[in-house]
Amino acid sequence: MDGLDSVLDRALGGRPVAGGTRTEPLATPATAAQPTGELPATPDPATVRRLLAGALPALRQCAGDQVGMANAAIIVRNDGTVASVSIAGAPFGGTPQGACMEGILQRLQFPRFQQSTFQIRYPFVIRPQT
Repeated sequence: MDGLDSVLDRALGGRPVAGGTRTEPLATPATAAQPTGELPATPDPATVRRLLAGALPALRQCAGDQVGMANAAIIVRNDGTVASVSIAGAPFGGTPQGACMEGILQRLQFPRFQQSTFQIRYPFVIRPQT
């Protein structure tokens, strides 16, 4: 499981921790303490991870009986709305299941930030529903 955590952390801009495979967020103005009322440069990685993890149950419903990796590419505007999203790779890219997943991710609302846009590449592991 540490391997998957590392992949997900790197997908969100993490860096390797000395002596281990886990990663920690890069020190950026977005993760540094901000004065009250000032927006971070980019969304906080932990918040992004939480929002994406919260979408997983709906993504699993979109997948139906399909299992595999759904590679999401998401561009977020600085007002927190999703500008674009695409699901690529087998077995979901270019399928009705992938289109359903794109619709779920398109409706996510991220916190506001300063940069004009923020790009996320996130691999969702879709396992059988139990």
